[in-house]
Amino acid sequence: MQGDSSTAAEACPRCRGTGVVQRVIEDKPTPTPRAQPSQARPWSNGPLFPDLFPDPAQWCDCALGVERHAEQQARQAEERARKHAERAQAFRDGLPPEYRALTLSSYPRSLPQRRVLRELARWLKAIEVDNPVWLLLSGPYGVGKTALACSLAAHLIERGLVRDADHIVVPRLLRALHEAYNPSADDRVRPPSEATLLREAETVGLLILDEIGQHDTSDWAIQRVGQVIAERHDQRRLTILCTNFSVSTLALRLSDYVMTRVTHRLQVVDMHACPDLRQQPPGSEP
Repeated sequence: MQGDSSTAAEACPRCRGTGVVQRVIEDKPTPTPRAQPSQARPWSNGPLFPDLFPDPAQWCDCALGVERHAEQQARQAEERARKHAERAQAFRDGLPPEYRALTLSSYPRSLPQRRVLRELARWLKAIEVDNPVWLLLSGPYGVGKTALACSLAAHLIERGLVRDADHIVVPRLLRALHEAYNPSADDRVRPPSEATLLREAETVGLLILDEIGQHDTSDWAIQRVGQVIAERHDQRRLTILCTNFSVSTLALRLSDYVMTRVTHRLQVVDMHACPDLRQQPPGSEP
């Protein structure tokens, strides 16, 4: 087969046995395009300035050209998969050990837990890059909300659907924002500014907002949480929320301004029927 391909390629008058046809470059000088900031989504893996670095050659449509083009595409796909896996592993390595141990594949399989996994599978399948659906995991302490959210994030990074992810506990974020206003005299390193903390939460590819509702409900706190949610909603950035409250109870703790954005594109997974994993002996099945 390879001999037939080589013979056909050598007989090809376009590529002369190389599989590649050089693009014709006109003698007329063309103006240099101005570099424009990339408009790619956070999950895009394309070059920052694709128009400035065109492929200097195009593949011939002969057998050899088609074969070499396929080989190049396979190498590029393998390289993308490797980078995605590295990013996913880096995200996992940054998590507390408790959240690394429980994953989608290791989550127990009792009846209510199987229902939760089916709902999560439906959410994963329904995600559209240009119109991401938010996810809210609602349930008591210990049922695995945070660990499942982190496992979902790592899965999406590995698939290349999001570039990066971050797990933020909302009460800790608000405490860090307070410290940005009033840094302690004992701090050897100045804490991040409020603008830096909020920008990081607003722009990461996928954000897990943990313990939302389990925080101060002052106007100041709701305004800061609302700022993050509003920016992520308006920019259509994927967000997972974990809470002990139902949606109706959460609405009482947050403003209408926040909740109308939370519930706009939202899938709710109720985990109140799931057992407390922390109360089960290691290795036991519920």
